[in-house]
Amino acid sequence: MILAIPIGNNGLLHYQFVKSLLACKDYQHMFAVGLYIEDNRNSAYKLSRGQDLLMIDSDMTFTLEDVRKMEENLKEKDIVSGLYRMGIEENPYAIFKDDLPIEPKDKIFEVDACGAGFLGISCRVLMDEPFARVFSKKSGIIRGEDMSFCQTAKEKGYKIFCDPEIKLGHIKTKIV
Repeated sequence: MILAIPIGNNGLLHYQFVKSLLACKDYQHMFAVGLYIEDNRNSAYKLSRGQDLLMIDSDMTFTLEDVRKMEENLKEKDIVSGLYRMGIEENPYAIFKDDLPIEPKDKIFEVDACGAGFLGISCRVLMDEPFARVFSKKSGIIRGEDMSFCQTAKEKGYKIFCDPEIKLGHIKTKIV
C-alpha cells in the first residue's frame, strides 16, 4: 500500500502530521503538491495504479496501527475512510448518508460519502480523474473533490465504508 499526501496551495506540514508519518516509515509514500487539491489527489491516484492507496491529508494525525488497519480493510473493501470530525470538536464527523452528516456505528459500516482526509482506495477501484469539484443538482451546492469522488464511485458500483476503530485527529486552529 502506498501512502499519498496531497498538499494544497499552502504547502504546510503540521509537526503532528510529520510525527504521525514518521511512524510509518516502512511504507512507500509520495507527496503530490500543487495549487488544486483535486489535481494532487488525481496525480497520486494515477501513480498508485495496481496498488492500494491511502490518501492522508497533511492536517491529520494517525498511528501506525491506523495505517495497518486500513491495509487490512482494503483486502475486502473497495473504499474505506477512518473516523474524524470535519473541524473542531463540536463539528460533525466527515461521514454522510443522503448528503447529511451522520453519527458513527460501533463497527465498520457503509456510507454514501466521506471526507478524503484518511481515505483508503483499493487497487480494484478503477476510475479516470475521479477527484473533481462539481455542482450538485441534488443539493444545489458545489461539492468538494472528496464528495464528488464518492458520488462517482457509487455510480460505478463501488461501496464506501467507514471504520470507526480508525480514530483520527484533524488539526484545526481555533481562535478564542
